[in-house]
This record gives sequence, C-alpha cells and structure tokens, in this order.
Amino acid sequence: MTASLLVFVPIALLALIGTFCFVGCAFHTHGLGDVPPPPTPFTQYSGDVTGNSSAVAYWPLNEPSATAANPVATAKAADIVGGHTGHYTHKGNAPDLFPCPGFQVAAGVDSAPALGSLALGVVSIVKGDAVQPGNDPNVLATGMQVNGGFVTVPVNGVINPAPPFTVECWVQPEWSAAASPAFHVIIDSRNITGTAFTGFAIDVNEAGNWEAELGVAGASAFVLVTGGAATLEQSTHVVLTVNDTNNATLFINGNPASVLTPLGGGLTRPTRCRHW
Repeated sequence: MTASLLVFVPIALLALIGTFCFVGCAFHTHGLGDVPPPPTPFTQYSGDVTGNSSAVAYWPLNEPSATAANPVATAKAADIVGGHTGHYTHKGNAPDLFPCPGFQVAAGVDSAPALGSLALGVVSIVKGDAVQPGNDPNVLATGMQVNGGFVTVPVNGVINPAPPFTVECWVQPEWSAAASPAFHVIIDSRNITGTAFTGFAIDVNEAGNWEAELGVAGASAFVLVTGGAATLEQSTHVVLTVNDTNNATLFINGNPASVLTPLGGGLTRPTRCRHW
C-alpha cells in the first residue's frame, strides 16, 4: 500500500508499478567511489544533504496534502537544493494515464495494471527524516505513498551528469509477497534511441532483487548491477554510485550489494524523455 516513485525525467511509467514509501531522494555529483555511505540509517538526513556542498538536488517529498487519500492536484515536488521542481502525477490529475496496462515481464506473465494512486503527508519511514521537528531524531516527518503514481522532473544535464555521481533514496517496498512478478521502478532516468541505451534507473526486478540499470556506450541493452532481495515492509537506503573510472556500485543500507567494474564504454546520458 505504501509506495513511492521518484522519476528524474518526464516519463510515462505505464505498467511499471510498485508499492513503496518514499521520504526523499538526493543527487550528488561527487560520487562515493570506493567509500560506502554510512552503514546505519540517518537521523539527520535532510541536514546531511543540504549541508553537503556537492549535492545538486534533493527532493524530500514531504509536501502537505489536503487529505492522505486525495493529494492536492497541483502539488509540486520541491528540490530544496537545486530548484529542479517536480510534478506529482496520479489518477487525480492524469486520469488518461491510469490504470496503466500490464507490462510483460516474461512470456505469458504480465504485471498488474498500475492504479495511479498517490498520497502526500503520510508518515515517513526514517526517523528524523526529512525534517526533524525540534531536532528530535525520534520524530517522523511526512513522506509519499504511491501505487503507480509518480513524480516527474524535466530532463537536464545537472541531474543527469557524467560520472562521478551518486544518487540515493529511502524506500519501503510494500507489495504482497504473493503478487505476480513485476518491475518496480524507483528512480528512472533512461532513454532508448534506436540501438542506443542511455541513462540509469534503480528498481526491484521481477525476481524481487534490488537492481540498477545503466546505459553504457556500445552495449546492446541496459547493463545491470544486481543486489540482494528486497525486504518487504522494511525501510531501505539505496545508493547507486558511479565513479570517475566508470565503476558502478549498488549499496543497500550502506553495504555494497554489487559492484560492476568497469562499465566498458562508459555511462551515457539521456538527452530527451523516454516515453512508453
């Protein structure tokens, strides 16, 4: 039920569904290289991000809502670092997109249609995040819930840079363990033009494992950096870092779940939106 989806480019995430809770996403251009993020959950995440001079974008996703079940139709997802404002998209303000048709994840196996629900002002999943009232790490601020709904941010070079860079998010998968296989996309900044695959994404794949997808020059498909199984009902800190030697690492709760070194032809950046 709780769901969260942050999208870096205007992309119609038709048929890509998932139940998540999101409290925020940050984007850094310095890259973490071989230094992993802190191994324990942050209690001052918002302050850590905004106080980091190399951070270029941060979406707390903590905008208020008229009601939890009926988000403000015109709500904007503020980037409080770089000003790259995003748009909350859901069945209330984009009824033509929802419900989305199922997406085939295997022969004869379709994902369920995305309903397009999205709620703002729900209880966050990380203590003290994204803003600590009274600097109390035990106080939970608000987050975003979605099932098919998403946030779009116009494509640009600042939030789609060349390596080194780091992108991270807090997310809590909450779909049913008995649900049909599906790709649950958390962050998507990809594009396919002819045979060229560009950009990056973070998702939970149809096998239920954390995964990063990277567009690499000369590759015939997105290159995968796959981690372990996503734990349902658990707040998870997910980080993708690509350093200046094109080594890609996927961290789950501070632990390197998978390392791909090197990426071969190098990560390629999207120059336009990807539409399905």
